[in-house]
Amino acid sequence: MRTSAKRGGYAAEFQTTYINTTDKCVELFFWPVAGKNSIHRPIISVLTVTEARTQSEWVRSTGYELETWNRLFAKLPKGIHRLVIRATRSSSGINGMSIDDIVLQPCVKFGNT
Repeated sequence: MRTSAKRGGYAAEFQTTYINTTDKCVELFFWPVAGKNSIHRPIISVLTVTEARTQSEWVRSTGYELETWNRLFAKLPKGIHRLVIRATRSSSGINGMSIDDIVLQPCVKFGNT
């Protein structure tokens, strides 16, 4: 995992090795933390990277989530990809992000999503 400095726009990323994402979904929970002077919350996004290094974003938070556990869910593309979970600091105030319960499994195991 790469970590960020305390400046707005900096990001921390978690990356997997290349895996088969066909018929797979990812689910995670996050808690955005922001100080009193923050205008926006930090952003979390789920991206995939192909073996040709083409990057695509599949889902992202809005930046206005509540300071509680929020769910992020995405159906992933077919093929072999690297999964990237990126948390980006807000451009104002003191802020951060907690991430928990990252699950990658066949979409049918999630039931009605």
